[in-house]
Amino acid sequence: IDIEECKRRRIVVSNVPHYGGQTVAEFTFGLILLLSRKINKILHNQKYTPFCSEEFTGFDLKGKTIGIIGFGNIGSHVVAIAQGFGMNVLVYSNNSFLRYDADKKIDFVSLESLLSKSDIVSIHCPLNNETKNLLNKDNLMLVKKDCILINTARGGIVDNAALINNLRQGRIAAAGLDVSDEERVLRGALNKNGSNEEVDKVNLQRILTEYYILKGMDSVVLTYHNAFNSRDALKRILNETFENINFFCVGKTKNQI
Repeated sequence: IDIEECKRRRIVVSNVPHYGGQTVAEFTFGLILLLSRKINKILHNQKYTPFCSEEFTGFDLKGKTIGIIGFGNIGSHVVAIAQGFGMNVLVYSNNSFLRYDADKKIDFVSLESLLSKSDIVSIHCPLNNETKNLLNKDNLMLVKKDCILINTARGGIVDNAALINNLRQGRIAAAGLDVSDEERVLRGALNKNGSNEEVDKVNLQRILTEYYILKGMDSVVLTYHNAFNSRDALKRILNETFENINFFCVGKTKNQI
């Protein structure tokens, strides 16, 4: 939405903020536990190799370091859950005003430092011009060996080609991806009910190729944009949307952007 043009035309634009902070954070740790304990591989292989535990050895979260990219509503909830597990927390964020409470034991670091020190990297920042391909072929080379990458934010924050290369080389041990690059285009192509007029055939081929490569990797879990999808979060979305409309009908605004 072109917010500046809406302001010029005096069009009110409201959103529904903060409906899924805890919801997405909990899902994030669902993916972390799934991959850190190799539950995905256990479920996939149980009917072929029962009681073969050596192949499915995972690791404890306590004492490990989680690097959180973005410290807004969702990221702050992830911090709280991580500390409940006894993890060390590193944060990279542009929200300098949130750098508070030293007793919470949060270390704010550069992106490069976060990538090089974290056992798990979890993304919780918005997608914009500054964060497009924020994780790319150059800085992904910095990650610790056997790092786990979690993305419940936006697919375009990660360069898929670089991610695939690092997964193939074993530098990144596993990835939990709730989002995909060019998700609207991908959704339309896979469901055969969307328009892809805004992307040329070469880019569409790239998007589909990267998606199917990731989908075929046993070190990757794709959850198809479901991190927000709880009954509680959906109820909050509906209630807040109703409130936005109700305020507008009486000449007021709520959650105006």
